[in-house]
Amino acid sequence: EWRIQNPELKPDLSGMQLKDFSLEGINFKSVDLSRSTLEQVNLKGVVLEYANVSNSRWREVNCAGSDCSDADFSGCRLENCNFSQSDLRHTNFVRASLVSCKFDEAILTEVDFDRATLEHIDFMKVSLDKPRFNKSILIKPICEDFQFDKSLFENARVDEPDIRGKSSFLMEEERGSIDMDDYVSTKGEVQFQDEYKPEPQPEPAMLPGDTVS
Repeated sequence: EWRIQNPELKPDLSGMQLKDFSLEGINFKSVDLSRSTLEQVNLKGVVLEYANVSNSRWREVNCAGSDCSDADFSGCRLENCNFSQSDLRHTNFVRASLVSCKFDEAILTEVDFDRATLEHIDFMKVSLDKPRFNKSILIKPICEDFQFDKSLFENARVDEPDIRGKSSFLMEEERGSIDMDDYVSTKGEVQFQDEYKPEPQPEPAMLPGDTVS
């Protein structure tokens, strides 16, 4: 009720740490949850629209049926999180690391996974339109009855996908389309555009007292 009466306010919950807690159905629209650490937290049915969740670490967080549209999950580490049947339209997962997360029956229209690493992700029966996976790595994704419509996969890599039902990757028009069922049966790995080359990482900053070896 407070959020409805004060829509212009953007609460700052950055750095929040929660474990074994339930916030089911809470309205977190436009809230700053950056750098938060959540473990075994129930966020089922919450509103995270336009929320800033960047650089957070979430483990075993249940976001099923939530509204995460236009939220910023860039740089996040998400492990065993459940986004089933959630609205993730225009959500930003750039440079995020996702392990064993569920997106079954979620809406992923124009979601941005550029430079993200996705391992053992459930994409069963998702609604995808113009998703971005440029320079991303997908390891053993589970895909059933899905179609990546007008996908962007420049310099992306898909390893050992588990393709079920009628599924395909439909690339941008100038790149044509790839039938994953046929391709995977002979290759076992999908390589788009040039071979994936990880971007060089900057050298860590030296701390006081460090010496050059």
